[in-house]
Amino acid sequence: MIRGLRSLWKELYEYFTYDHYGKRKPRPAFYGVVLTLLVAAGMFAAAGLLALRAPRGEGPAPTLPPPTKTAIFATVTAQAARPTNTPAPLCPEDPALWKLMEVKPFLDPKTGKPVQLPKPVYRIDPPCVYQGFWKDMADALFATYTREDVPPKVDKQIEVPWYWEPGPEISRKTIGIYLALKDYLFYDREGRKIDEVLTPYTVLPTGDPDYPVVVYLYRDSPGAAYAVQWGDTKGDVFSGRIREIWPLRLSGGTVLRRVIPVLYHAGVRRWFLADGKGMTRRIHVVNADGSGLWGVFGVPGTTRSELAKAFGKKDFFPETVDLRSYTLNEPISFGP
Repeated sequence: MIRGLRSLWKELYEYFTYDHYGKRKPRPAFYGVVLTLLVAAGMFAAAGLLALRAPRGEGPAPTLPPPTKTAIFATVTAQAARPTNTPAPLCPEDPALWKLMEVKPFLDPKTGKPVQLPKPVYRIDPPCVYQGFWKDMADALFATYTREDVPPKVDKQIEVPWYWEPGPEISRKTIGIYLALKDYLFYDREGRKIDEVLTPYTVLPTGDPDYPVVVYLYRDSPGAAYAVQWGDTKGDVFSGRIREIWPLRLSGGTVLRRVIPVLYHAGVRRWFLADGKGMTRRIHVVNADGSGLWGVFGVPGTTRSELAKAFGKKDFFPETVDLRSYTLNEPISFGP
């Protein structure tokens, strides 16, 4: 029997090793067997530990079957194939979960030189928040509220930071909330509707518990020559027509810019347009629209027509206006 064991040991030794210049070297199969034995020993040890820790009076802890070579490699393969990134969560609607990230100095796309802004500009992180922003803007700008769908609002005035006064100081102004059930747009000299360029410029905290965040939206109208007012008909804000038209005189540039505060209601989780009436440079003239900021700020912008297309809206403003059919008001002048 001893001779048989020696013969078996010799055969195993020669099977798991090979001759290498007079010395025996382990074959790859040797390492596979050792790894299998170590894994099996670890599993049995874990099962024994669970059995020792099992409370008395209960059944014995379940034991694991002895692993096979196929089972071991299947486990290793499954662990290697497991994705390292977990699926992204839904976009948070609670503003307490947002971060306001400062937009660092960037390069001027025309000159290639660094641009130092007089007042810091911020954007929302995660960027997916802007998807909800644009959805609510589409509802507001194209007046798609129905009598049953008018969102609630807080009947109060809100103090917000205001960037558009000269100098580095940031003043605070009081504004109110309104529903955009009527609006005005700008037309060129031929009476054609101008496709507004919409750019979220910055986002700032307000300190108000109901409306904690404000986004300032640029509504730019290149070549604006007439302001066309859309109003209600017989007191019904859900149907309307063109009510008044004003000729415009621009100085210091060719683009008329409206700075629109848009406030987020933390309770109903919705963005609301605010009335910035009376604020310094709420409407002013610039040399270029805000589309050049879309890339450098890292915040998506759009145009009025593209916003309507993205959310399946129909613009109630006509594409053209016959200026001869209306009695024009006195001209309005705007500067930088």
